[in-house]
Amino acid sequence: MKVTVDIRRSDLFWLSLYLYPRLRSNWITLGVFTLCVAAFLFISKRPDTLTEIRFIVVASILGSIGGMLGMLAVSQALMLLGSKETNGILGEHHFELSPEGIRESTRANETLQRWLGVQSLIRSPSAIYVRVSAYQYHIVPRSGFDTDQAYDAFWQLANQYWAADA
Repeated sequence: MKVTVDIRRSDLFWLSLYLYPRLRSNWITLGVFTLCVAAFLFISKRPDTLTEIRFIVVASILGSIGGMLGMLAVSQALMLLGSKETNGILGEHHFELSPEGIRESTRANETLQRWLGVQSLIRSPSAIYVRVSAYQYHIVPRSGFDTDQAYDAFWQLANQYWAADA
């Protein structure tokens, strides 16, 4: 089964937002940031009252969340600025499913990802994501399909091939 899709910056943006709260590493980073900020505040402020301790705990959590959101904004901006058609990230992508794997070709590259190397398949309302590693995905936007039935058929066939090789 073959499909040609147009990957846009918005597809990359929505994938990142979808993944951000689902990646374990982000939660670990948030925990480490929170502990570091709390340790710094406890050492530098030396709280005496329960109110001061509560303030440090809340400030540590909120400050870490703010820091993580700031990092997300910067990484999103850098990713979107660095994504181009010439490097094969944006633009027209041809995907073909076969028992061998999922083949992708763009004007910049051609790859075959064998099903054994696919970590997971994810279906969102707007796209199918073929997870190759923790941070590498093939995006197959729903907008590339003429009908919902074609989108469903692609999803079902991908799952069938992937499950057969698992």
